Amino acid sequence: MSFLNTIRSRRFSGPGIAIIAFLPALSLLFTACGNGDDQGGTPPLAVTTMRVAAAPRAREFRYAGTVEGRTRVTISTKLMGEISSIPFDVGARVSAGQVLISIRSGDLKAKKAQVEAGRAEAAAALANITSNYDRIRELYARKSATQKEMDDMQMAYDVARAKSKSVEEMAKEIDDMLKYADIASPIDGTVVGKYVEEGDLASPGVPLLAVEDTRELRVNFSVPESEIAAVSTGGAVEVVVDAADPGTIIPGTVDRVNPSGDPGSRQYRVQAAIQPPPRVRLHPGMYASVSLIAAGGGSRDVNVVAIPEDLLVRRGDLDGVFIRTGDGEALLRWVRTGRRFEDGRVEILSGLGDGDEVITTSDRRIADGVRVGVSR
Repeated sequence: MSFLNTIRSRRFSGPGIAIIAFLPALSLLFTACGNGDDQGGTPPLAVTTMRVAAAPRAREFRYAGTVEGRTRVTISTKLMGEISSIPFDVGARVSAGQVLISIRSGDLKAKKAQVEAGRAEAAAALANITSNYDRIRELYARKSATQKEMDDMQMAYDVARAKSKSVEEMAKEIDDMLKYADIASPIDGTVVGKYVEEGDLASPGVPLLAVEDTRELRVNFSVPESEIAAVSTGGAVEVVVDAADPGTIIPGTVDRVNPSGDPGSRQYRVQAAIQPPPRVRLHPGMYASVSLIAAGGGSRDVNVVAIPEDLLVRRGDLDGVFIRTGDGEALLRWVRTGRRFEDGRVEILSGLGDGDEVITTSDRRIADGVRVGVSR
């Protein structure tokens, strides 16, 4: 008799019958659940991707610079004396030839009066001696004057001329010194530095005022000796002054390269003229970030990782990009960006490397951990 007949021939009662009946049903339930998950699961999100690869581009150099006026003049004096007048304060506009500082110079003016009197006396004496000299010379030519008379008159004439010249030179010296008593501005500009006040004692060579022409601006920066060969007059630069307008690129042109570097720092001073747009208000002394593309290309090219800028995902101040991992999932990778190129690409300084698979599909459903598949 078979096992099934044995089961049929026996009578079971109570919970045993329920357990035997429940086991096959439970098995069928697990099977049904497993089959349903396989058949109804969410398929991977179809995306397009691009492989990141570094490509050669012209090398970029970056420097810290300072905004300055094109011309800056520091005013001092040769005199020592009390400042009697200094009517201009920082920020005042001044014109070339306008008196900025007056220093008490009563002694110089008295000396000038003495010199003027001496000049008049010397001029009158020279005129009288010249007349006598001409008369004696005519007499000597006609043998009517002796050699001694001629020699004495020649000496008197030479002494008179020398005295007149000496007085003239003394007058020039006093006039030159008086220029430092009433000091005029050498340029049209703005007072950007005031180091003394009325009543202070001015000393020779000590700065009193600084005047700067701010109508045309420049950026001064230093370049190390290892990179100076990449800089040339006429080269283009891009300047960013965050204090005035963050992120705005101001074009500029290198107009001066100092051919002699500082022997201590091994740095070379470079100046670039800039043309800020009217809405960007720059002031001398502002910090500037200067970007310069290496001149010459070729051996100066560097391999750069760059992707289309529209692939960036911005979250506040952070930039990221979605990549497809080896497990087929989307992952938001934070990156640090650099230069923006004319072809619409942006340099990736860190966060991506050769071979990374960047997701190029624009889809709001893409998020960290979402399964993605590459559409062909």
